[in-house]
Amino acid sequence: MWKKQPTNAIQGAHWASVSVLAFIVLMHLCACEKAVPKKKPPSEPTPEVAEKSGNLQTVTTRQGKQEKKTTIKTEPIQDGCSMEVAQKVLKKSHPAIKECGQAYAQRTKKRPVGKMIFALVLKADGWPRQVATTTDEIDDQGFKECIKKALKLRFPNPFGKECIIQAPFTFTARPKATR
Repeated sequence: MWKKQPTNAIQGAHWASVSVLAFIVLMHLCACEKAVPKKKPPSEPTPEVAEKSGNLQTVTTRQGKQEKKTTIKTEPIQDGCSMEVAQKVLKKSHPAIKECGQAYAQRTKKRPVGKMIFALVLKADGWPRQVATTTDEIDDQGFKECIKKALKLRFPNPFGKECIIQAPFTFTARPKATR
């Protein structure tokens, strides 16, 4: 039945099989090592604005010891909300806000002290559709309503879309000195 092969032929075939098997195992291990990404140290990337010129901005991102610089194109605000423009309009409301503070002081015999932040939902035409208080450390309904009324201003809205802006106010015990 079985023909007896010479010992050298059997040993040669055996070593050939072992070599092929070892090669397959090594190839599999190399492929698995490349497929499984190595874990990176847990650190959050921190973007830092490095330089700004025109419509291009270079941003530096660091993660661990690695640092990468990327240049991105900055686009103008497309939703119509511009806090820079809104701040200019809010400064115009200063006399009305001051009157609210004076009315509060007459009523309570003390100056308003604390922070108040209002969110204004602006319609496409720039007029507030809604004014809501998001932070109120003074907690006086009359004072809050007076400021809401003073914030009924028209804001420039160049893109004609509805948007939301924040109007922060900090009231201190002593007024800031003017020069």
